[in-house]
Amino acid sequence: AIRYGQLGQWLSRFSAGAAEYVDDGTEFQTRLDFDRKLSEDWLFRSASRVRWLDRKDRIDATQTLTLFHRLSARAGLSYDVGLRADDDPDWQLDSYFAQVRVRYRAYNKWLFIEAAPQLVFREDDDYDPTPRFGLRVDAVFGAPYR
Repeated sequence: AIRYGQLGQWLSRFSAGAAEYVDDGTEFQTRLDFDRKLSEDWLFRSASRVRWLDRKDRIDATQTLTLFHRLSARAGLSYDVGLRADDDPDWQLDSYFAQVRVRYRAYNKWLFIEAAPQLVFREDDDYDPTPRFGLRVDAVFGAPYR
């Protein structure tokens, strides 16, 4: 379920959903985003997410601040910083992260490639930086994307 609202120069989006996984059980998630266009090629987003995981009987929350930069009609960058907390055993911050995502429309309007180098600072690692790298390929299907 998704609901949009206009708040002056900000666009808000509230979403809620549930999923059932064969191995991982049930998950409920809510998210509240606030977007503001800074210029023709720049967008700022504040995203707050709360998720309940059945298999861990735990709630976690994430706050992310993102700057999106459109480089061309086919490519864009996003710069993310954020933090994560959970209720195990009491609410406390357990990690921070920073990442840059590069997204490229590889073919027509339906095939995208994204690369995301990231640094994670976890409490379990005494907040020493842990590098990560994500690579993602998205294919979007349907009549509007032909």
